[in-house]
Amino acid sequence: MFFEFLYDDQAFLIELNELIEKKDKMEVFSLNYGDNPDDADEYEIKMFLVEGENLKPLKVTELPKDLLDFMGEELKNAIPETFFANPYFDELMVFYGNTVLTSKDMFSPYSCNQCSRRELYEKRDKKNKADYIQDIQSRLGKNPNPKWPFKGRLQIQFSVSDKLKRLKQIDLDNLSKAILDSLQGVVFENDAQIDVLIATKAFTKGLIGNMIAIKELNSREKPKFQQFLYSTRHKTWREEYKRKEASGKPTRFGFY
Repeated sequence: MFFEFLYDDQAFLIELNELIEKKDKMEVFSLNYGDNPDDADEYEIKMFLVEGENLKPLKVTELPKDLLDFMGEELKNAIPETFFANPYFDELMVFYGNTVLTSKDMFSPYSCNQCSRRELYEKRDKKNKADYIQDIQSRLGKNPNPKWPFKGRLQIQFSVSDKLKRLKQIDLDNLSKAILDSLQGVVFENDAQIDVLIATKAFTKGLIGNMIAIKELNSREKPKFQQFLYSTRHKTWREEYKRKEASGKPTRFGFY
């Protein structure tokens, strides 16, 4: 993980790596996430002074205390916002800033007291599902996975966040159709491959977007429901990460 911050008009770059061997305590950053002192992730710190396009290595043990204290606070604020994908999945895709548009966005209710039918709709001149699919496939094309399209059985879990008013109005069925149609033909060949689909919608203040996790199941594999798609702590799935990296099949985490 890399973090950049400014201190006294100078730019610094920090590289954090999982702590494998014992280091001087000044070269270790420990982030507690519980009341127990053992509930902590430890990282080896490497620090650089940014000079234009050049990086000058610094010895953390020789830096002034004020700078180290400032760096510690910057890291504590930044690390909880870092996502680690659940290694159960082969891929986790995060889409920020885009509302999932559905076929219902093409029409709006039309009021007509003299009409015999109670539910009438008129076409709106606004973006709709077709525009959403075009936008998502354009984003996917800019950051493709060489393993696409997946060809086997699939387990897909996704979560959508939007304005609370919209979440109350739109149903999961239409959200699912829009999301799957945007992935079909790019991420996977056909939605008939999907053996398991788990969908949720939840309001998160200030966040509009969605998160999609995909696992390709082998012919006899039984899918397992995953409560979490990501964690803010690398320690959550440390052993699973090691096994996946050793197998040469690490979980891909893509931002779009």
